Amino acid sequence: MQYIKGFFGSFFSLDTYGDLDLGHEHFPNTVEGFGYRFNENGQLRKIDTDEPFQYDVKPGDKAYNQGHYEALGKCIGHYIEDLLVSKYGLERTIVPLRVDADDANTPKSHIYLSKGALTTTDTLLVLIQGSGVVRPGQWSRAVIMNESLELGTMFPYIERAQRNGWEIMILNPNLNEISFDDGDGMDFGGEGGLSFSKKLGSMTIEGSETPEHHCQYVWDNFIKMSKAENIVIVAHSYGGHTITLLATHNAFDFTHRVTALALTDSVHSRSSIKGQPVIEWFDRNARDWVASKESLDKDLPYHTKDAGCPCVSAGHSKHAYTSGTAKDSVMNYLESKIRKTERE
Repeated sequence: MQYIKGFFGSFFSLDTYGDLDLGHEHFPNTVEGFGYRFNENGQLRKIDTDEPFQYDVKPGDKAYNQGHYEALGKCIGHYIEDLLVSKYGLERTIVPLRVDADDANTPKSHIYLSKGALTTTDTLLVLIQGSGVVRPGQWSRAVIMNESLELGTMFPYIERAQRNGWEIMILNPNLNEISFDDGDGMDFGGEGGLSFSKKLGSMTIEGSETPEHHCQYVWDNFIKMSKAENIVIVAHSYGGHTITLLATHNAFDFTHRVTALALTDSVHSRSSIKGQPVIEWFDRNARDWVASKESLDKDLPYHTKDAGCPCVSAGHSKHAYTSGTAKDSVMNYLESKIRKTERE
């Protein structure tokens, strides 16, 4: 897989905000400003020495090192979202829909759609990340920084979907509020994915007050409105929990519209799947690739009992790596479910 070297365009440029200010420290506002770039293999490397990412910039200064890590992570988030547009041709769509893109007074978020996501009569792939600091296009920021874009981002899923001729939709469940000085939320205010309380000096985003609200809003206004014959979903970690709640609260539409659901180390439980039609649908049409020391795709009956759907090994024992290591198996599964539906 080839990636653009040293690319950081103006669409999500942080120049608007100047240097990032975390506490009393001021950090650069681009990946290159930190002295890093992504090489042709999608690995984060020092520009001058080609060394990998180093967390301990100032040995013994935990506050500075963490601040440096967070600031670089935000720049990488913008870099990845920029590539969703410039490399993969996705369109950034403002939510809630009633808010104009140039409205600086109303809190807003955004999702990403391919041009035919709502009009295709073929297949729509929906991607949902887990909780925390991860934004559209990311599965795990730590994996991106320490391993590669291929293991830590949604890029391989997008590329295979595009080869298949599928349309794509990427949600943004963790942008729930913005600080008053964040403008349109591009500074990624309120990054605590599991902390839903309104913070002093911030405003919640209508329809995206929590990850669950966001998924419901996108379902009502986008996914459900798509003309796609097959809707397939990949959800990681807490994204799996939001999907089980979405399925329960929209049982008829969900079980009739969604062809298959692939979960990667989802944190949902069997008890969150309610209603016999939804329970039966999960048993037939969902699969969870869980963190395990077992080989990829090995059946894991113990996990299946707790998850309410068949579980197999993701081929890696660490939670953050599961979406990356299981990507080919996940896409094979979705493709096979679509083929089965077409035969029926």
